[in-house]
Amino acid sequence: KGVPILSCSKGIELSTLSLMDQVFEEALEDIYETAKAPLPIAFLSGPCFADEMCRRDATAAVVASRDKALAKDIACFLGSDW
Repeated sequence: KGVPILSCSKGIELSTLSLMDQVFEEALEDIYETAKAPLPIAFLSGPCFADEMCRRDATAAVVASRDKALAKDIACFLGSDW
């Protein structure tokens, strides 16, 4: 309860054509309706590649969320100085 979720998946659900935020909201709606709290979820998106990160090359990723403070906290947590 209240634990943020970071989705690293992308794309759409083939059977419903729903985007990932819609899939998560539907799957978890009972939990958050009971708590009367917004779904603490953020999404990680590229373009960053593992080989670039391993070489410590410059790369970028985006954290998106309806909760700007959550997105900022996750981005700071995942960021690095290199």
